[in-house]
Amino acid sequence: MLSRDYRRLPSFRSQRLLARLYSSWWCSGLHEVDRHDFEDNVLAIYVLLILSARFVDWNSRKPFLRDLLQLKEGMTGQQVRDIMGRYQTQQDPTDVSQANDTICYVHSHKPEFNADWGQVRLHDGKVAGVEFLPD
Repeated sequence: MLSRDYRRLPSFRSQRLLARLYSSWWCSGLHEVDRHDFEDNVLAIYVLLILSARFVDWNSRKPFLRDLLQLKEGMTGQQVRDIMGRYQTQQDPTDVSQANDTICYVHSHKPEFNADWGQVRLHDGKVAGVEFLPD
């Protein structure tokens, strides 16, 4: 009698998935594509993946910089709070009693990003300058 090691056999789900992938490949006609066309398609997909990597947020710094760069001189404190409200700050951003202040925003307290600061300088309750201080 032959003993089978059932742990090595693919599960029913994976067999169904493989069958669907194979049938999709067969029905799509990719099995009839010339090798040259296939290589061109793979190259095009590879180039698109590389170019699209620019738009992926790999960490919390990229959205932070995007939001920080939206701040323009002359914006009010409320507009700054609307844009930067999801980030951490040492100051109370709702306190507008100190109209000539500098508010420092931090996008993360993780060790690799805790020294990245976004400084927003206010003068008379409006943005006078924005600066990013990297690690």
